[in-house]
Amino acid sequence: MSDHHDLPLGLEPVSYYTGAIEAFCEMVAGGLKSLALSAPLEEPLASQVKAQAVKSAAKYGLVLYEEKEFPRTNLTPGDSVEEKTIFLFCRDADVLAAYQLLKTRAKAGGNVSGELRRLLGYPEDGSL
Repeated sequence: MSDHHDLPLGLEPVSYYTGAIEAFCEMVAGGLKSLALSAPLEEPLASQVKAQAVKSAAKYGLVLYEEKEFPRTNLTPGDSVEEKTIFLFCRDADVLAAYQLLKTRAKAGGNVSGELRRLLGYPEDGSL
């Protein structure tokens, strides 16, 4: 089954995913989002992308967090995040703290989908 994280046919993976990261960092820095996520990446691709993720976060003054146990929500179901790395690009340390609290609640069985949507700047109506 294909999803929106799948690499388009014929594109080089590191360039594709680092380009997406750069665009998301620009959105966070511009105030459009508080939090942006990379695509869920398997090894060795995650390691190959990491250096550019660090550079992009620094370029825009963002807090970078490397997440290897992203919580499952209705936005991140099934195996879409299992055993994968997701880079989080946070506007500031407060956003990272809010994410970490959300993750703690998710591990305890809480439904955090709405809160994650808000952090990501998604519409309240659930249209994304």
